[in-house]
Amino acid sequence: MGEIQFPDKSTYWVANSIDSKVIHWGITDPNQVTTTGQPVFNTFDTKTKCEDKLIKDLKVTVEKLAENPLSDKIIVKWSDKMTYKKGDKVIYKDVTYIVLSDHTSDKSKTPDITKEWYRLSTILDDVSAKEVLFP
Repeated sequence: MGEIQFPDKSTYWVANSIDSKVIHWGITDPNQVTTTGQPVFNTFDTKTKCEDKLIKDLKVTVEKLAENPLSDKIIVKWSDKMTYKKGDKVIYKDVTYIVLSDHTSDKSKTPDITKEWYRLSTILDDVSAKEVLFP
């Protein structure tokens, strides 16, 4: 678990699970706080160093997936005009949602406002799922 609180300058970070099946990354500006529940949390003073770490972690993840493909859901970034199935997980504006019914997404019905198609994911949702985030 890691946290950055109001850094002196912008701080880049990569957080991941021990097996690298869950990877998050971002930037925390001086007026912000970032907290993660992931057990591995690395901070960097430059974007290049952060990207190098991220590329390394993603390469390891892809290699592991090639050896043992996912049997559970993958979380994907929400996009307009995509077909989603009930139970899919999507990320929209850095928030994870569960798809409630089969549909084709529409930019006027985003996950944050379309309660008949999406609901917020919680920590109790399928905690055993193997998840990989691809931005």
